[in-house]
Amino acid sequence: MTTITNMIAIMDMIATTIMIRNQEREVLIMKMKKRFRMLISFLLVMTMLAGIMQTPVKADYPAVKPKKVFVDSSKKSVTVGSEFTLRAKFSPGYAEDDYLDWSIVSGKGVIRFEDDDRTGDDMDFIAVKKGTAKVCIKIHGTSKKAYIKVTVKAPSKTGTIKRVGPATRTVVCGNDFELEVKKSSGVSDKKLKWSIKNTKYVDFEPGEDKRGDEAEFIAWKPGTTKITCTNTTTGKSVTFTVKVVDLNDDYYDDDYDDYDDDYYHHDDHGNHDNHHNHGN
Repeated sequence: MTTITNMIAIMDMIATTIMIRNQEREVLIMKMKKRFRMLISFLLVMTMLAGIMQTPVKADYPAVKPKKVFVDSSKKSVTVGSEFTLRAKFSPGYAEDDYLDWSIVSGKGVIRFEDDDRTGDDMDFIAVKKGTAKVCIKIHGTSKKAYIKVTVKAPSKTGTIKRVGPATRTVVCGNDFELEVKKSSGVSDKKLKWSIKNTKYVDFEPGEDKRGDEAEFIAWKPGTTKITCTNTTTGKSVTFTVKVVDLNDDYYDDDYDDYDDDYYHHDDHGNHDNHHNHGN
């Protein structure tokens, strides 16, 4: 009798164990299904994001294209070495000027573009040599065009330059200063070249262009030198004499920028007397 009871108890334990394991298996299966659904959702979201990122972005190209292009003047006259701008007009006025393409159809050795830009309602050029050139402005993707004839003339041989202000300047050591010349019409800035006889005392400001009707300089150390502006077309020039002094020197012109020739003289007793450069 005891044996049978024990067998029944063992069978109950086995059955209970099987039921528990079945329940654990079902719970495990539910968890796995849940995790699988989460994984699928994650993969779907990543796929959608990847698709969005790979979709090419269309350029925001202007929607309104000009219907007409024209110029106020079909002729332009310039001199060799000059920089000049040509302008075009279009309608309707609210259209995008990036549709206007520029090209030099003849005389490419006579003028050239100033930079790599080739679109817009205006364009900068440089006159290279004497001759004529023809510039075309075309509406992109159409046959509508306008033309400008450019005549490049030789620079005037009679062009003159004159000194602005006194011929002699006194500058305090360490200061910067400007010299200027006045040019006649037809004289290009590119043809005016500045030079310094002795850069030990004076030099150009860093990055300063050495051509044009004015130039910036800096005084390095006490001494005297000459600065010349030359018209490279005619060979004519004007010269400035620049004296660089220490701040404590007896004689200096503290108003050289205003071209004031007054200076202070320190006498032996420490007094200050105003003098003028008229021999007094």
